[in-house]
Amino acid sequence: MLTAHRSSVKRTWRERIFELGDYRAVLKLGSELFQAARLKHVRSQRVRMKAAPWAIGVRRFRMADPLYLSLWFSSFEADEMLPHALAVMRQFLFSLQQPGVTYLALHPVSWDEPTILERRFRPGISPEEAVLIASDLLHEDYAYLFEAFWDLWIVGENGEWTQQPSQVKFLVHGTEFDDGVYEREGHIEVDLGLDSLFLQDEVPLTIEAAARVRANVQKLVEFTGKIEKNSGAGARLLWSESDENFAQKLIARLQRMQ
Repeated sequence: MLTAHRSSVKRTWRERIFELGDYRAVLKLGSELFQAARLKHVRSQRVRMKAAPWAIGVRRFRMADPLYLSLWFSSFEADEMLPHALAVMRQFLFSLQQPGVTYLALHPVSWDEPTILERRFRPGISPEEAVLIASDLLHEDYAYLFEAFWDLWIVGENGEWTQQPSQVKFLVHGTEFDDGVYEREGHIEVDLGLDSLFLQDEVPLTIEAAARVRANVQKLVEFTGKIEKNSGAGARLLWSESDENFAQKLIARLQRMQ
């Protein structure tokens, strides 16, 4: 298994980083008991991560953080990149309202270079079709970006909860792309959007709100669980830029139950 790691050069890590292999979430709603998600701590031989204290008390939330899932594979040659990407996207719970892959971009050499291919799809296309389009330009110094949506529970201005499409990005890094950025960010990095989309932490936590938060987080748990079983990834990291990890925020959020 590869050792999952990231550099602090581009992002400051102040949270505890976890491997998702043993992720189990049992949430407390109302009078039900909940447990913290059980996650195996990932240790890096190259970079020492500063672990934040594991606190269960009520805490004041900071600004919303982007939430990422980084994946590493035992082998990631040019002809393996897109099959791995397809395996990951096949585990994704595509939006019913805005289904399929909606955008594809190919970036040569580094993120500073202009794209050599961009396509938008309305309606969205299947991940198989998107991968087939990208396969015409296979290079180890390319990155491939696929955008899609899944449905999360969001509260509207009228106070009603509805499922709304939320964007997710799949970034596939060739091993020679951007000075080996895959070592820090994963062969495949899934940008899940802001953690506040899952937690809805600006909304008063009523019984209904707690159920919606649980449904959002459960979708994330199911996705990461399916990736563990079916994608072939050897190492996985769920992380954000905050000094509080996602599990801590979830616990604090649910303890504010009204």
